[in-house]
Amino acid sequence: MIELKRILLPTDFSRFRQSAVSFACGLVDKFHSELHVLHVAEDFRDLLPDFGMGVDLQPFREVWTQSHDKREVEVLAKLSDVLDHSWKQGKHTTIASRQGKPDLEIIQYAKEHEIDLIVMGTHGRTGLSHAMIGSVAERVVRMSPCPVMTIRPAEHQFQMP
Repeated sequence: MIELKRILLPTDFSRFRQSAVSFACGLVDKFHSELHVLHVAEDFRDLLPDFGMGVDLQPFREVWTQSHDKREVEVLAKLSDVLDHSWKQGKHTTIASRQGKPDLEIIQYAKEHEIDLIVMGTHGRTGLSHAMIGSVAERVVRMSPCPVMTIRPAEHQFQMP
C-alpha cells in the first residue's frame, strides 16, 4: 500500500484552487497525512534593470521590500483560510510562503520537507495562452522529486486539438 506521510498543496489563490484543495483534503483524510499548503510569490526585484548609467534603483528596491513584508502578512492570513477551519482540527497542517519562481520553489520545498505527493490545480490553459505563459504545473511534473497529481478546473472541457 502506498504511504503518503506528507502532501504538498501549492496554491496561487486562483479560482481554480478549490478542486485541488478538495482532492488534497480527501487524501489527507484517507491516509492520515500531514498537509503542507504553500504559496510562492514571484520575486520581481531581479527584473529591475541595472542600467549602469547613474540611475539609482535602490529606492525602488527598498519600497518593494517594504511592500513585500506587508504582503507576506496578508499572504499568511489568506493561506490559513485556504482550508476549512473545522476540517483542520485534529490534522497536522503547515502553511508556508516563499518568494521566487513558483516551479523551482515548489520543487525545493518538496525536497526539503520530504513530500510524498504534490497535489496542484491547473488553470486549464490551452493553445496560445499555454504556449506564451507556460505552465507551472507542467514544469513541476517534469522536475518533481515525488509524484504530482494535477487537478484541472471543474469547468474545463476537453477539446480535441
